[in-house]
Amino acid sequence: GGPLVRLAAAARPARVAGLVLVDPSDEACDLLFQPSMRRAERVGQLATVLMARLGLLGRAYRSLTAALPPDAAADMRAEGYTVAMTRTRGRELEDAAGDLRALLENPPGLAGLPVTVVSAGRTSVGMPESVRERATVSHAFRARQSPHGRHVVLPEADHMVLTTSAAELAEEVRRLVVSL
Repeated sequence: GGPLVRLAAAARPARVAGLVLVDPSDEACDLLFQPSMRRAERVGQLATVLMARLGLLGRAYRSLTAALPPDAAADMRAEGYTVAMTRTRGRELEDAAGDLRALLENPPGLAGLPVTVVSAGRTSVGMPESVRERATVSHAFRARQSPHGRHVVLPEADHMVLTTSAAELAEEVRRLVVSL
């Protein structure tokens, strides 16, 4: 999400007043370029496809779905755990490292936009302590690239910040909007 949001903001700067990036992937995180990450993505993708085919993917994410408003939860149950979704995710992962490398070589210009980068403070499945630390360092770096950058670590949030620290995240969005 984070790289796509930054690219969209750079493509239409007149339509964007500021960004809040939530526990984003970032090309400044060297871990994302390591072969071990590609292997983990492939294994995760195979497991996701298998779980979707068996109808188990929704069960694996039931705590996430339960934390959503009823309409969003219904949408997730209908569309978020399907084999079609896993195909889309697979296409997204096909050249993730190449896409991130392209951002290193040609970073999107954000024209001085205020950028708040929110990091999760807790580990979660797929984000052990070593990964969490490196991701957080890359988030701090990203915030420093903006003249009005802010890096915030939400200590009680895991990678699913929206469901584990929704109120704190909303406060960061409010803070950015008020500062404009």
